[in-house]
Amino acid sequence: WKNLEQAEIQKMSGPLEENHIYDIHLGETVAPYILLAPLKVALPISEQGQSITLSNSETSIGGIDGKTLNERMRRRWLVMYNLWEEYKEEHNKFNLVDRIDYAKNLTVQTRRAAQIRLIYTSSGRPTAAVLDNPDPLIYNTLFWIECLSIEEADYLSAIINSETLEQAVKPLMTKGQFGPRHLQKHLWRLPIPEYDDTDPTHTELASLGGDLRIKAAEEWSVIRDSRIAKDKPVSVTVARSELRKWLTTTPEKLRVETLVHQLLEHRI
Repeated sequence: WKNLEQAEIQKMSGPLEENHIYDIHLGETVAPYILLAPLKVALPISEQGQSITLSNSETSIGGIDGKTLNERMRRRWLVMYNLWEEYKEEHNKFNLVDRIDYAKNLTVQTRRAAQIRLIYTSSGRPTAAVLDNPDPLIYNTLFWIECLSIEEADYLSAIINSETLEQAVKPLMTKGQFGPRHLQKHLWRLPIPEYDDTDPTHTELASLGGDLRIKAAEEWSVIRDSRIAKDKPVSVTVARSELRKWLTTTPEKLRVETLVHQLLEHRI
């Protein structure tokens, strides 16, 4: 991909129709208890809430029904698809549609937008946040769970963001260049019970998670504005570091650690 000619890159730039632009969350937009501003992504999906429309007809463009794409998106998709086929490695059997919709990650979200989702990262320190908006998509090193209530999401967020869970799952995770990875393969090997709104430990964790979700957003807003005023970076690395530092000073965090320890210890 580094050998692409500038002319080829230029064909993938320029304006697109608005209904092909989506908000999306990646690993770089998730910090403890909060989501940073979503990024923008161009997708060959015709309308918000619709899935990729596949087609094998003669008029299809790279496996997608060209009739579902606006003119500019249609032209760009054709360029991208051809470049993918030309430059992908020989052993790669995926076409571009398969790649961007790997394991139907996008299709599932666009066909059935969950109102409340718990989002967590795949690598590094376990980090989770609650998304209570069905519109943004989730992609690339992020995993999500559809929750039945905001309380269930806050309950899981409190558990996953705790140091107690981190220490419990860390020995199970493989080590990569940037630290532990593949959290999604090992997280649910821990005895984390399904949320039960009649269990006082569960409801207290949910309440604490909700409080920390609100307070973390307020704290990050203050930190972000201060750093911007001083011309300092406000990257996700900074957000995670600053929020974890702040969390150590909160009584809610200390109580979460106690409850998560009790929760896991009693079930091991």
